[in-house]
Amino acid sequence: MSLKAERRGIYGILPYIAPETLDKGQYTTASDIYSFGIIMWEILYGRPVCYSQELETRLQIEICYNDLRPTIIENTHQCYVNLMKECWEREPENRPSSIKICEILTEWLNNELILSNLTKSDELLKNIKGTHTQSYSDDIYKSKFIKYTTSLCQDSGLNGLNIASDKL
Repeated sequence: MSLKAERRGIYGILPYIAPETLDKGQYTTASDIYSFGIIMWEILYGRPVCYSQELETRLQIEICYNDLRPTIIENTHQCYVNLMKECWEREPENRPSSIKICEILTEWLNNELILSNLTKSDELLKNIKGTHTQSYSDDIYKSKFIKYTTSLCQDSGLNGLNIASDKL
C-alpha cells in the first residue's frame, strides 16, 4: 500500500490506515503491521472489511478514538485472533514486529495441533463465507486524500472534545 503524506492529511484507503497515521500522520513500520492485521482479517473471511458507518468521517473517528476494528466471527481459531488483535493495537509500540510475525507463522507451520485447529476453524468459517451478502460501496476501497483526524476536529470545531461513539 502506498501512502503519500500531505500537510493536513494522507493518501490511502481508510480501512487499512493505522489510527496514529489517521490521527496525526505518524507513519512507521508499525503502521504497516496494522494494515497486515486488516489483510489477515480479509484473507480469513474472504471479503473486504466492511464497517456499518455510512460516513467516512465518522468511521475515521471511530477507528482513531473508539478502537473500532473489524468484527471477529465465532469459530475463528484463537491464535489467529490473537495475532490479528496484536496487529490492531492502538499503540504502535505494542504491535508485533514483522520478524515476530514471521516467527509466529513459522511456529504455526511447524505445529501439527495448531495447523489442525486452524484447518477446523477454516472449515467452520467456509459456511459463513458463502452466506455473506452485505453490500458495500467500492468508494471506500479507492485511494484518496484523507484529512488527519486532528485536522477534521479542528475544521469542525471539535478540537479538544472527548468523542464517544454513542454521541456520533
